Amino acid sequence: MDNKNLLIFILMTGVFGILNTEMGFIGILPYIAERYGVTVVHAGLLISLFALGVAIAGPTMPLFFSRFNRKSVMLLVLGLFTVCNVISVFAGDFNLLLAVRVLPAFFHPVYCSMAFTVAAMIAGEKDAPKAVAKINIGVSAGMVAGVPVSNFLAENISLSASMAFFAVVTFLVFLATWFFVPSMPPTERMTYGSQLRVLKKPMLWASIVAVIFLNGSVFGVFNYMAEYLGSVAGLAPALVSATLFVYGVCNIFGSMIAGRLLTQNPLGTVKLFPFAVGLVYLPFLSGGHAPAMTALLIVLWGLLGGVNANINQFWIFRAAPEAPDFANGLFLTAANLGCMAGTAFSGVFIDAMGTQYVFLGGLAFAALAAATVWGQSCRPAMNPLGGAAAGVNGQSEGQRMQKLLMACLLFAALCVSMGCGKAAPPADASTSSSQEKEPITLKQKKSLEIRAGGKTFLAVMEDNEAARAFSAKLPLKVTMTELNGNEKYYRLPERLPSSDQSVGTIHTGDLMLYNGNCIVLFYRDFSTSYSYTRLGRVENPAGLAEALGRGDVPVAIGFP
Repeated sequence: MDNKNLLIFILMTGVFGILNTEMGFIGILPYIAERYGVTVVHAGLLISLFALGVAIAGPTMPLFFSRFNRKSVMLLVLGLFTVCNVISVFAGDFNLLLAVRVLPAFFHPVYCSMAFTVAAMIAGEKDAPKAVAKINIGVSAGMVAGVPVSNFLAENISLSASMAFFAVVTFLVFLATWFFVPSMPPTERMTYGSQLRVLKKPMLWASIVAVIFLNGSVFGVFNYMAEYLGSVAGLAPALVSATLFVYGVCNIFGSMIAGRLLTQNPLGTVKLFPFAVGLVYLPFLSGGHAPAMTALLIVLWGLLGGVNANINQFWIFRAAPEAPDFANGLFLTAANLGCMAGTAFSGVFIDAMGTQYVFLGGLAFAALAAATVWGQSCRPAMNPLGGAAAGVNGQSEGQRMQKLLMACLLFAALCVSMGCGKAAPPADASTSSSQEKEPITLKQKKSLEIRAGGKTFLAVMEDNEAARAFSAKLPLKVTMTELNGNEKYYRLPERLPSSDQSVGTIHTGDLMLYNGNCIVLFYRDFSTSYSYTRLGRVENPAGLAEALGRGDVPVAIGFP
């Protein structure tokens, strides 16, 4: 491995370590909540505040550190991540854990933006997209490995072992940087004013808006994908995890593909991308729930996710190449804003229409991205690539775009026909089978007996397909697991038909189905943003909290 490739590999591994630290906490939130005696929602501050720190620091911190030796800055950031990760292993107080979690978030954009800049610089202008694609492979790998690895270590060894993994990775990259990365003082000392002047360019602001829409079109849907795969596509929990892992692996291959595409035909790639995303979403909306179809769409979507990360960085960087570190910081901020905006917008469709319509939010953002990108390309003063540099060769370029769009339309039509013809949503299937049964009226609702802690409670079942399927499995004698100081849960080995809805308020005694296979018995009142399918309700919940106790508890559920 020559020096150039070794340096790019170290940068890629460093980005992997930082992204692994960022994403890995998602997989261990329940364990953190249990150790520190906080709710999962409260533990979620470790995720949301980290993301907020990245968004705030994106345009400022890379700008500040651009005047210093890049090797020294890399060592500073990697050292800080390592020290904070080590403190996290031994932190006995949640507020201390939160502090050492949020502090390095402000230095996340410093290392990542610098990695993109250095990779492009040492590769040269012609091969810069390929070098940047390798850095994005580190980003994708960190996102893929972070959650499953941290969850596996916490489940099979300990939470401390999981947190120690983050520290080990960043420390190893720290050593590699110390010994193998040469000193890289800035060749040209750019003043802050000269870098901030790029904010006067309309082209840059148009590119920032485009990246917000592009990233929102992907992550606005992806952040709800686990719930979609479970409650709408009907996949078992193990298959949901495997599917998301496949998506992440395809991200890596998508980054590799993007390097070639952005080198050979950058403008065509960026202009076509929103349409490709939209054409993958359409089969999901049209009822494409057959396992083979879902698998194919997830693979294609995963590849597009990898391409998306490269397009975002490329589009903003080319709009302000005279201030590379600052531009890459703006890219990280725009990408995070797009993720937040897309997630919030898609959530509106879920609340109003149901989880299966999450793709409408992605389609809306893809349409806005297409309008922004195509609008930029039609105005040379707004186009980051310019007419000639973009590879636009009149009619031949237009003909290539027409052929690609026609191929995508044919593919979407095929997916729609296969999805509608071969499979229907699980809810429809369960409804059709239920039509063969005698409907249960409210007066015919069944009563349940729930026995725990030496006491017996009577509950009334709901009139829905989930409750009927659950009653067919009774009686049950299970150990229910404590969570959040307000609920006990038990995961069934198989899924039940579900129709999750946002309930708003939980009441003591509510018996709910979560994600198709998780039976939840609540013993405290509280507000929630989660969605459940109602199974029943304890008629007189007085004494339920005392009977269930503080830890895991044996519970028997059956008929009187």
